[in-house]
Amino acid sequence: MPQGRTEMMLWMALSVSAGLCEETLYRGYLPTQFAALTNSLTAGIAMSGVAFGLSHAYQGPGQAVVIAIDGMMLGALAHWRRSVRPGMIAHTFKDCVARFVIAATRH
Repeated sequence: MPQGRTEMMLWMALSVSAGLCEETLYRGYLPTQFAALTNSLTAGIAMSGVAFGLSHAYQGPGQAVVIAIDGMMLGALAHWRRSVRPGMIAHTFKDCVARFVIAATRH
């Protein structure tokens, strides 16, 4: 957990970076490429979600599955809204807040 003002600021910067970069890659670029490869947007979104989950496999298999499903839902959101921006905002917010919520519930 971040401790002190400097670590908190670095945590927020990392969260913003992850939200922007991961959404660009996993909800913008990869679904398009996978959809072109499979001729199916649904498959493209699903494959990108699986790739997203696998990239978080260091958190354990259970979390990787949850993250893959989250990735698929964010992919559907990006398609529905025709933009990755809503996902970027949600992803960044979740990353910024999640660690503090988890820490608060463990005390």
